[in-house]
Amino acid sequence: MDGSIFISTNTDEFPSVIYDNEAGLRDGINYIIKQKKCRHVAILTGFESNTDARERFKVFMDVMAENNITVPDSMIVKGEFNDKCQPLVEKLLKENPQLQAIVCANDHMARAAYSVLNQYHFTIGKDILVMGFDDIEEAAGMNPPLATVRADAALLGYRGIMEGHSILEKQIIKLMIN
Repeated sequence: MDGSIFISTNTDEFPSVIYDNEAGLRDGINYIIKQKKCRHVAILTGFESNTDARERFKVFMDVMAENNITVPDSMIVKGEFNDKCQPLVEKLLKENPQLQAIVCANDHMARAAYSVLNQYHFTIGKDILVMGFDDIEEAAGMNPPLATVRADAALLGYRGIMEGHSILEKQIIKLMIN
């Protein structure tokens, strides 16, 4: 081992620190279902090649199953992790007139959802709920403020440095013993 550590990427070759894609997302989806009484919940997520998208999608599907909610294919759309996914939001709206909430795999996608919902004169938070992930700086300034799961990049960096320090410390001790 050479002391390398990956941050925000999980590999079998090197140690890594990654976001917790489950806890806050699970809580948020359960809130939408149990407190807000939504049964028609869609997900706007990234492609399977993206680890975060894959993990967040799994959490979504697990929570829906735990709440005995079947998710039709029309309620699942996948695209790039950016705010250029307005056509995907329009597709969700057109194919799912009963839609009550959209869980977005990141806040940039949620920003695109806000844009489309505003275009179609939906009142976000009343007509339809939107949830994001990442807690980008703009989330609090959106109208209404975006409900989002906090993913603290600074904390992730700190954990990466601490993990790297621990690895190097173990290597030094090992060298001193030998």
